[in-house]
Amino acid sequence: MKEIQVVLTDFEIEPKEIRVPAHETIRLLLINFGSMDHQFAVEGEQCGFEVQELKPGQTKALEHVFTNPGSFKTACYYGQQQDRGLSGWLVVEA
Repeated sequence: MKEIQVVLTDFEIEPKEIRVPAHETIRLLLINFGSMDHQFAVEGEQCGFEVQELKPGQTKALEHVFTNPGSFKTACYYGQQQDRGLSGWLVVEA
């Protein structure tokens, strides 16, 4: 199983682009290194990923199978955080 570490700080989500194969189980290790609450959301109902909320210092490991190929925006939608750089892309490759 492929594991991808996703770090949220107060000003960015790293990596900015996450590439995953379709139809394979992926473990996303979400880590909030910021000083405020963050969330990790993947836009698009067709990708089937739910918003995950993280408190400062919190880590969550999630396993998910992305079935629909495409490019999906990732972001933290709390306040103006997306506009400050907390956004990126998840690319599901066929």
